[in-house]
Amino acid sequence: MESSIAFRDAKIKLEQAELKYVQLSEPFRPTLSTRTVEKNAFAIRNGEFTGGTVETGLSLSGLFGTDLSMTAPLVVSADGSVAAGNPSLALSRKLFTETSADRLSAEAALLKARILLRDAEASIRIQLATDLLNAVYFSRRLDADRRYLAVMERDGAAAAEASRRDAEKKILEARKAFLSSSVALKAYDSAIIEAAESEYPGVLARTSALATAPIDVIAAPPSSAAIRAQELELAAAEKRKAFSALPYLPNPGMAAVISYDLEGAKVDWGLTLQLSFDLLAKGERELDARLRKENAVLERLRLTAAIKTLSDGIRSIRDRLEILELDRTLKALDLEDAAAEAARGEALFDGGFINEETLEIGRIELSIARLDAMKTDHDILIQRLNLARFYDAE
Repeated sequence: MESSIAFRDAKIKLEQAELKYVQLSEPFRPTLSTRTVEKNAFAIRNGEFTGGTVETGLSLSGLFGTDLSMTAPLVVSADGSVAAGNPSLALSRKLFTETSADRLSAEAALLKARILLRDAEASIRIQLATDLLNAVYFSRRLDADRRYLAVMERDGAAAAEASRRDAEKKILEARKAFLSSSVALKAYDSAIIEAAESEYPGVLARTSALATAPIDVIAAPPSSAAIRAQELELAAAEKRKAFSALPYLPNPGMAAVISYDLEGAKVDWGLTLQLSFDLLAKGERELDARLRKENAVLERLRLTAAIKTLSDGIRSIRDRLEILELDRTLKALDLEDAAAEAARGEALFDGGFINEETLEIGRIELSIARLDAMKTDHDILIQRLNLARFYDAE
């Protein structure tokens, strides 16, 4: 997992989304900080220490749209003595806030980040399972093709002149099958090929346990995290649309400060109002208001598209599974025929009616029929794993 770029990138994005969501959804979690005061920073002038002020602050952000901070300074004099400064409490906020919309967007981003990480993990697991199962199949198929080629070459060497052409054609076909299996096996990492047989039973058991999604369901699951995330995006966009007049309104910042004068033993307080408004905004306000309305439409369309994408994905996999199930039935019939033919060959060989090469060909063809049936079972298992990705517990 850790060597996957997609997985590591998804982990980082999830951590970022979690932090953003916590900041917006849990405003009661404080931030503790300490800093020097700019107007009275620690300094050394002409070789002499002039003292300074350290300010410790406790702040809460996004508390019902308000930021709350409490500060308690410590003043260090030039002679090194330390005294408490005047503590203060400050509240600040914008007149109009969109905290609820921001929180919905953050929750949607968090869900999408979880989906991204889950999909990265699932892709790696499915790819590893696919590679290992295919490596097992092609390794065994290569061995069967090698044995078949050896029989064809022995049979061709002993063929009469009249049947030489047919024998050479069978040898070429056997070489082609052997080469095809060899090339297919080379597509997989050597470590996977080496571990394929020993890891095969465990991977097959774990993969079968994970492939539990219902095959007959074609509708998008209503609890899907992807749909839930898009519903949250739509809800956030609807809230911003309802406040589409905000770009045209002045949005002043207000602050209230209460401090306690330790020397005078009295309380001081103050109110401030900050306002910035562009009288000529070159069409920016009109565009912002239009975007608020348009984004709500876009998010609703995206929700519809997300539901359709999930439904189409499930339907597509179900269709492939239906075809594979028919293929499995056909492979089972082929296996029965090959087994019957091999048993007939054993009886004919015991009676002296066929030679050893013909008997061996029947045995190899039975082995190949078993491998082809196993490959179809593997393909069904991988498709069921892909189907399970559409279902989650978010």
